[in-house]
Amino acid sequence: MLASFTQTYGDKRYELYDLKNYDKPDIHFRNLLDMNFYSFHNCGVETLKYVTSQDWYKSIKYTPLLYNNSETNVITYPESWRRSLLKMKEAGVKYVFFLQDDVFAFGKPEEYTELVEWVRKNEFNMIQMETDASSFKVVDKPELYKGETISIYGCSNHELMERNNGMWSFDDAPYVANIDYLIQLIYDDQYYKYRNIWEAEHYLNYKMRMQKIERNVLSKKLFDRTNIVGMNTWNRGPTMKIMYEKLGEYGFPKSE
Repeated sequence: MLASFTQTYGDKRYELYDLKNYDKPDIHFRNLLDMNFYSFHNCGVETLKYVTSQDWYKSIKYTPLLYNNSETNVITYPESWRRSLLKMKEAGVKYVFFLQDDVFAFGKPEEYTELVEWVRKNEFNMIQMETDASSFKVVDKPELYKGETISIYGCSNHELMERNNGMWSFDDAPYVANIDYLIQLIYDDQYYKYRNIWEAEHYLNYKMRMQKIERNVLSKKLFDRTNIVGMNTWNRGPTMKIMYEKLGEYGFPKSE
């Protein structure tokens, strides 16, 4: 079974929810999957109502996961991810597409269709879906798959770091992975103990620098993190320009 997972957190990310209505490639992609999980971490009732009333949310038919903090039940971001992994595992999910709420789909419908069909029929551990193989300088690596619209190159996290100075060994970029690989190897007990995602990501980066893991790469960039809300908005201007260019054909408002 294939599933997507997206988690949003807090009540200050409304701009993302409005933009999702223009992300037609993402809607197409998620409707190719068996299940889609949307996690609300520390979100108020109004945010929950707003998101679940959106056309894009209803058209994808998400399964909501609720992790709302209270004075007596405070759940950290890493802990909410642990619980989500276990819930997806219990639901029979084998491969999960991990996409944060600020991720948008910039590929073509046929590329997502081909990728999903390949994932259904093959065994692998992880594919990174954001930066393309050419940008990563790994087009000389063995091709696990050469299709009509996409190719998949066999890589490890260490090979990516060796060819891309300053690259993190592991971050929250969009990926698809075997859920057992995530549970048994990537995310461990120490990761879940951190108080927030920032500390947990630094730990995971350090851990994976010490450990070589499978991290295959697509020939094309199918998803991208936008960083237009929250703490990481230093590149908002150029990012919004990309949004206008990529999503314009789906009705995204033109820049003035």
